[in-house]
Amino acid sequence: TCGLCFFTKSTDTTDRLNNIPLRELVYRVIELPASMRPLVWDFGQLSNDIEKTYTREIVAKHLHTQGGLIPANDGLINAISKVLGSAQSYMRKRNDECSFVSLRDVERAMRALFWFHRMLEYLLPNSLRA
Repeated sequence: TCGLCFFTKSTDTTDRLNNIPLRELVYRVIELPASMRPLVWDFGQLSNDIEKTYTREIVAKHLHTQGGLIPANDGLINAISKVLGSAQSYMRKRNDECSFVSLRDVERAMRALFWFHRMLEYLLPNSLRA
């Protein structure tokens, strides 16, 4: 093997955020150095109409590139786009860290949709499917 590997139990470390051992967190946020603060730029966010257009394009792209796994017609593209747009709108209205959404969430949702579609035969018995 190459490199140095070791394992430390989370109970053996004193680095904590409240009661949570830091090694159990996914990542740490480190404060931006003062010398970089002038370089920070707020690009704002997309308007609702532009976001809906991008969402529809992402949905259409995924449906068209999945080799016909799910038929790509305008009705289905519009329906999925509306559902994802509504989900984004709902999450934005929350008053916590979950209120931050992006078009990456639309990409993730489409990947999840196709995963569930591929797993359908394992998730539902044949007698329940049409």
